[in-house]
Amino acid sequence: MSNKNEAVKLISEYILSEEKTPIQLNKLAKAICEYLNITSCDDILTLIRNTNRISDKKFIAITLLRFYKNHESTIEEDKNLKRGFIQLFDEIYKDDLYPKLNIDKRTQNHEKLPLLIDYIENIEKQNFEIESLDKLGKFKQMFFKFIKGQYKDIITPFLEENILNDMNNVINFAELYINQPNLISYSNATKTLNEKISILTFQDSEYNNKFLLNPLKRILELIEINFNNNPDSKPSKLIITSNGKKYPLLSCDEKKFNLIVQIKNIEAGKAYNTRIKILDVSKNIQIPTKEQYLGKIEGNKLINVEFLTEIIVNFKSMNLLVEVTWENYNQEMEYVKKKLTFYSQRIDIDWQKLENRDAYSIRAIETEDMLIGRSNVLDDLFKGLTTNLNSYYIHGQKRVGKTSIVKTLKSKLEKDKNFIVTYIVNTGSTIEQSIQNLGKRICKEIQRQHKEILKDIEIPIFENTIDPIEDYLDAVNDKLLNKKFVFILDEFDEMSSGLYERNDISNAFFLAIRNFASHDRLNCSFILVGGEKISFLMSIHGKHLNFFNEHRIDYFDKEHFNQFKELVTKPVSGYIEITDEAIEEIYNKTEGNPYFTNFICKEMLNTAIEKKDSHITDKEMRDAINKAISKAETHIFAHFWEDGIREFNDKQEEISYKRRSILLALASLEKADKQLKQCFIIDKLVEEFNKDEIKRILKEFVDRKILIENEDLYYFRIKFFKNWLVKYGTEKIIMTLTNEQKIQKRAKEEKDAKIDALEIKKLITDKDIVYNGKNITTDDIRNWLEQFGDNLNQRLIFEILKNITYYRISNIKDKIKNIYNEIKKIKLIPTKGKKATHILVSYLDQIGKSGPEYAKYFIDENSIHSYNIVEKNKILDKLNSTDEIKILVFIDDFIGTGNTIVENIKELKHHYPEIFKKDIDIYIGIITGFLEAKENIEKEFEALKISNIKIILMEPLTERDKCFSEASKIFTNPDKRREAKDLCESIGNQLLSSNPLGYGNCQATVIFPETCPNNCLPILWAKKNSFVPIFERKI
Repeated sequence: MSNKNEAVKLISEYILSEEKTPIQLNKLAKAICEYLNITSCDDILTLIRNTNRISDKKFIAITLLRFYKNHESTIEEDKNLKRGFIQLFDEIYKDDLYPKLNIDKRTQNHEKLPLLIDYIENIEKQNFEIESLDKLGKFKQMFFKFIKGQYKDIITPFLEENILNDMNNVINFAELYINQPNLISYSNATKTLNEKISILTFQDSEYNNKFLLNPLKRILELIEINFNNNPDSKPSKLIITSNGKKYPLLSCDEKKFNLIVQIKNIEAGKAYNTRIKILDVSKNIQIPTKEQYLGKIEGNKLINVEFLTEIIVNFKSMNLLVEVTWENYNQEMEYVKKKLTFYSQRIDIDWQKLENRDAYSIRAIETEDMLIGRSNVLDDLFKGLTTNLNSYYIHGQKRVGKTSIVKTLKSKLEKDKNFIVTYIVNTGSTIEQSIQNLGKRICKEIQRQHKEILKDIEIPIFENTIDPIEDYLDAVNDKLLNKKFVFILDEFDEMSSGLYERNDISNAFFLAIRNFASHDRLNCSFILVGGEKISFLMSIHGKHLNFFNEHRIDYFDKEHFNQFKELVTKPVSGYIEITDEAIEEIYNKTEGNPYFTNFICKEMLNTAIEKKDSHITDKEMRDAINKAISKAETHIFAHFWEDGIREFNDKQEEISYKRRSILLALASLEKADKQLKQCFIIDKLVEEFNKDEIKRILKEFVDRKILIENEDLYYFRIKFFKNWLVKYGTEKIIMTLTNEQKIQKRAKEEKDAKIDALEIKKLITDKDIVYNGKNITTDDIRNWLEQFGDNLNQRLIFEILKNITYYRISNIKDKIKNIYNEIKKIKLIPTKGKKATHILVSYLDQIGKSGPEYAKYFIDENSIHSYNIVEKNKILDKLNSTDEIKILVFIDDFIGTGNTIVENIKELKHHYPEIFKKDIDIYIGIITGFLEAKENIEKEFEALKISNIKIILMEPLTERDKCFSEASKIFTNPDKRREAKDLCESIGNQLLSSNPLGYGNCQATVIFPETCPNNCLPILWAKKNSFVPIFERKI
């Protein structure tokens, strides 16, 4: 410990001492002399008189003020001592501190000291408590403002100088851990913190403890808690599997297919810089691209990796030897190898016959062999009718198969000649018309089935009652000799609204149905079929129908999963094999809804026929689900907001509108990745509807099994509907509104699209972008966004900004280390000294660009001699000057099309052909870029007959990384993708008409600290006229 630090420790000890004697003051005087490095003096007043430098006097003054605070009685007892103290305070503080405390010439001495003491105590009460790591930035700002601000002369003299000066660096280590929570950043942060804590603990002084030691201990504690609980600090373990897919290995038509290898992380930790490589394949197949970069794989995550595969020779199986490498959280390399065997699918499929079958029809079924999964309901109805001629009411949501059940029942009953079955879908705008139509149609249907026998019986006139049917049935019975009549009335709850009222006509109607159904002589049964309103109808007129048996038809639950499985597999049995995983996949998305299941399976079948693929796994089923979602129209979901409404006419439309509004609010929250909390939903709608209305409709959705509620959180029961609603449904539902409602919703949508300050702040915190030496601020983002027009446009552009890939300097250095590691895997040459001299490093950029800087990083990070970095036009001179060079490395940041690298290598080969004749290996190490560009470069090098260059691309980009490709990870909704593309293209044409979406149409969103590649969207980097980009590219 230095003399100065030792003096601070003693000063703190004497100030805090409980010994209240003048001796303590003498000891303090000696310690002050030690601190100021002046001649020792044990009399404090002599020390004050003999000190001339203002800085020394300031230190003595603040020290004595702190001493007085704890030893007031010692000073007050000695008037000379007190006078000396006050004279010093007057001299030092009259121009700065006194005015702040309203101390002037009129202030008495006995008034000054309490004011000064209060001031010191208030400073010492400053609290730098750090609640969590995400508040570290706020602590940093407050700490340095406090230490370097108005309290600098009061606090900093008593703080450990070296640690105080290094405090910013210490906090930076902690922030680096927060941004990159891996073992290395954790080790660096905790090592640095522990070193400082150890020094401060040994020194043990009041201000050091309060303002340095305690905050550092808290930061260390928070980092250790975070590290122990953070999945990023847990180990990862990858395994290689197959999803069981069978391929057309014996097909003579389909020679190319995408082979899938599954990589599963079975631990909680993340796997970084993951790569997959096919080491060996069977001779019957060929895989052109054998290696892929997968990047980060989250804990407990499974991914499918596709390899384009071509059949060379037909054979019933194929083998692959696969290797996967990755970095663990501690940056240690891990790898796993596995041999996979894949088998051929059937090829004896009559695809034309399958196409003609009309499997998975979404129309109502009428035959028992086609009715799948509802045999238990059908059997119960059939038994009840043939044994006792029971009557029933059948109800449930629309599109669950009620009509198919009763139409199949009709077909089955009609095989028995004793039954006359009529199936009627009733129409009629008034109750009178409904009854009249129903009576006529029942009679006409009976007469149609037995035209010759019944031709003499007149069809009665029906007015406000259905009673005339009784005489008609008596006459028919006389002719047909005691036949059994079954009347199936479908969509019964959609009859006239008058039936829902308690009036004479409706009461008479239901009483007549009761009498007919219970009249032994008439031998008739009624089956009333309807949706969700039937229960309301029964609550009004149920006393007349209390002997009717109920059948509620719902989705297939887990208890009836085998029947659901049959629904999926039976229509294509003998043609297509569907795995259990695929069936689970579709069940999870449809919750067993038969209509949606058939709708998806129809897409699955169409694709299977098109590709002649007779083996369906969960992957093909997911593709079919996504395709079905994109094709689904509003009408197949309309019953979710139209059915079960008890009111009619304008009131019915009002309730439907409110339901649609709530669904749109739920979709908006889902898009914003927010929980579907009741309070969030109310906030979205409270300006339009009252809270009780919203709660009531939410409860209805739960009661109707459209939503699920759990502890004030709502979830969609059917994920297929949720995904449609979020991706496509918003726009389509808005189209169902009236013009006035549309204007209202558009205004609400515009308002909801507004990007609030918290979103921008979160983006700034998450990305922490420093561009060209300047932090990107809220104002920078807001000013940039406002150039795109209204809130809806700004929201689209904000999505792009949220999804940019920003490389910090630390990221770049990590990638540069990894490039070197890849080179060492290929060519490991021992070094003679501490620094490598066998590697020459260069760049293809001009001197003013990023290449030279990254080349410098490469030699620094990988311990390569500094004189082994040269410009490209000096490479040959360097190679000719020594035989030691074995490897030449070019470093670049990004490739979009690969054209720049090809042109640079062509130019280099033209001017310095000898370079490529040397016995050296050449590598081009690239931080990130498009895999397609890498392949283009390799093809060009092959054409140039350059065989000793290898491209190392650390983070390859694919179609998913192009903003507006169909595979875009930013815009998965095609409508939003199209809107965003049109917007970017429109402004891009003004900025760079030849390449409005970036050079080579790359549509990239990659940002480096000093530049934005010109393959990125011009809206990010191009400045023209009044348009100011957020990442202006310096040309």
